[in-house]
Amino acid sequence: MPNVAVDIVAKDNSTYIKQTLTTGNDGKFTVTDVEAGVYSLTFSVSGYAQTTKDVSVAAGRTVTANTTLSPDKNVLSASPQTVDFGEVETNKSIIIQNNGLDAVSYEATTDKQWLTLSNAQGSVAKGASKIIQVAANRAGLNPGGYTANVVIILHAV
Repeated sequence: MPNVAVDIVAKDNSTYIKQTLTTGNDGKFTVTDVEAGVYSLTFSVSGYAQTTKDVSVAAGRTVTANTTLSPDKNVLSASPQTVDFGEVETNKSIIIQNNGLDAVSYEATTDKQWLTLSNAQGSVAKGASKIIQVAANRAGLNPGGYTANVVIILHAV
């Protein structure tokens, strides 16, 4: 898997200082010039449970450390991340997708009174999606740019 952060920490009294690397497109990473010893490798990437593995490195040897990342129990994604109403539009949609292992409930809120949300709370089954409708009420607003936040809170079912 590409773009996985790998934190490497020596578990003994080595002079090795913690280092963080990122896996390449092939899911691999390489660390060179490390002292013999035991190292703790922590793998993390958004949407997956963090995994830690200890690896023993012998002097002058190459070590392969394979691991498996499991999806987080509850993962909800939203698309798009940014909504632009332009100068005349008043309605947009945000699609929320449950990529986790279980159904989840959600609640969406906004910090501006001129922005309303429909379908702002409910539940999403594993692998399913829901649409949150976002409406901008332009009445009483002067022409110009405005910014608002929509926050989607995830709750385990």
